[in-house]
Amino acid sequence: MLKTKRTKSDMVIRAAKRKGYSGDSELPQEVAAEIAIKYSKKFITEIEKTKSDIKNISLDD
Repeated sequence: MLKTKRTKSDMVIRAAKRKGYSGDSELPQEVAAEIAIKYSKKFITEIEKTKSDIKNISLDD
């Protein structure tokens, strides 16, 4: 997130736009679920990496 300067919300909105949906139309439930699952998996991976980084920093002290 810090590298790309985008929030998770920005990424979700961008994914919806890539699928052809704009802010003017309602996102179908199936599409919203697909996007949510994709980004929640990425978020979990980022959390695990952050936890590992914090643990490594703590061990260095």
